[in-house]
Amino acid sequence: MSGSLRYKDPIICDYLASQYVMSVPTPHVKARIEYLRQQIPELDDAIINWSESVANIHKQIPGKQPSVKVWKNIDNSITQPSYKTKHPTAGSSSWWNNLLFWRLTGIGASVASLGLALVLSVDIQKANVIAPLISSAPSYTAVMSPINDGIKNSDDIRFVVNVYRKTETKPSRLFIQWSERKPRMNMTEMHVWAQEQATGKMAYIGVETNGAQSLSLNKATWTAVSNSSHLIFTTDTNKPNSENTLFSGPCIQLSSWKKNSI
Repeated sequence: MSGSLRYKDPIICDYLASQYVMSVPTPHVKARIEYLRQQIPELDDAIINWSESVANIHKQIPGKQPSVKVWKNIDNSITQPSYKTKHPTAGSSSWWNNLLFWRLTGIGASVASLGLALVLSVDIQKANVIAPLISSAPSYTAVMSPINDGIKNSDDIRFVVNVYRKTETKPSRLFIQWSERKPRMNMTEMHVWAQEQATGKMAYIGVETNGAQSLSLNKATWTAVSNSSHLIFTTDTNKPNSENTLFSGPCIQLSSWKKNSI
């Protein structure tokens, strides 16, 4: 899948739309997405759907009513000038009351913003959008297609594998995101392999149990993935062959969004 054709994939469209609506990309990447949405109806529809979802969530958050104390501060700030003409030293008190009002108002706005963030987090989880896809970009990705009788159908995309580099708090991880149009049918565990690009040798990465969306990688398995040409999923721990291979897909390294256009 090359050129602008890959942006018609619903998973990629949904990912770019979520990034755009949540204002995650840099200005350069944002401008690129705005250009692409004019050329690709699927991406434009995804952005509209995300925008409407966020707008509906915003409408559901009840407005915060000011407390009695806040109204009292407002009243004091309005009547303070007439008092100040009689007591010049009251200027500092008026300044403090005004400051207190804005501090209280700012706290209320912060609470409302936090509430919106929590609701969005819950809504994203319900939509099966994995959090790292919104907060960061993967280092490697592979588009997986089924293998039937040793024959691969590259046009039949079932899921995407995204590999993330380790952070200060989390290890390197391999995430699996299935297509909404063709959900997972095989409910047995799958074993992940990486085929080395230079020699073609197979390296065992680990087992993906049913229902698990991620697989932690150590230094050895991360190196195997980073040096691979393909990722392969099998039914057992035996090396991939025509009988046990379920899915296969090319593994590519992604450039940084901050340095390159989409």
